[in-house]
Amino acid sequence: MIGIFLALLTAISYSFSQVYVRKRLEQSNYFAVVVIINVIGNLILWPLTLLLTRFDSIAWESLPFFIIAGILSPGILAMLFFKGLEKVGASINASIFAVNPLFTSIFAVIFLQEVLTFVNWMGILSIITGVFLIERLLHNQNRNGRKILSSGLVWPLAASFTSTLSYIVRKYALTLYNAPLLGVSIGYSLSLLISMVLWLFSKRKRSQLVLKRDLKLFWKAGVFSAIGWLSTFYALTYERVSVVSALTQIQPLCVLLFTYLYLKNIESFSSKLLLSTFLIVIGAIFVIYL
Repeated sequence: MIGIFLALLTAISYSFSQVYVRKRLEQSNYFAVVVIINVIGNLILWPLTLLLTRFDSIAWESLPFFIIAGILSPGILAMLFFKGLEKVGASINASIFAVNPLFTSIFAVIFLQEVLTFVNWMGILSIITGVFLIERLLHNQNRNGRKILSSGLVWPLAASFTSTLSYIVRKYALTLYNAPLLGVSIGYSLSLLISMVLWLFSKRKRSQLVLKRDLKLFWKAGVFSAIGWLSTFYALTYERVSVVSALTQIQPLCVLLFTYLYLKNIESFSSKLLLSTFLIVIGAIFVIYL
């Protein structure tokens, strides 16, 4: 029961973080969001990592894989995800990002020779249908008088694909050294490092980050994001991976709910979007749970 509660807390925490960012994004930009969330995440996660990780038994061969996983997620992933949120909004971005079980199943078939069941294939079909409906929906949708282009979907799709690659690498790293909290903290540090390199060598990025303003705007989103990481980690200590994965897939529906409650003046909410998101969520659960 504790594991189920923590998995639901993961979905709610990530969802609230995304909606919180979206509500304030027009006062700043996606790059500033990534930097602040990385800073807050490092401040929260590293003390816990130093306290709870047994460094005396560390498997050094696992570190290169933790580093690669961290570069992928949250490093590259954060940039792609929040760029997508900026381009297409919180609800659509979260729905499209949720297709990552589709990429996982494709990798499983190609590289692991896994056989998908009829229910798995129905889940894949449901995901594809949901994505198609959202793409069609964008042709008739405007946000703040500005057309939302279907090409904006490339950002959450790329983020979803990156998440899948990161999960595969991180899972292998954990078979070498079972320290998820260390892996997440390494990922946050590398993500912050990538952001700082971009800030250092890009005049445009330097102009996008106003630390005092952006810290005030997004620090709470950083806290909720870190809570999401932590609750995922502890959920897996109480409950099966399949159950935790399935429950966290309700995240797009949570985003839709928070969007309806808090972003009515910023994003449109329609029954077609609800149906599309529901198809993707159900499809994702069918792919990973059954």
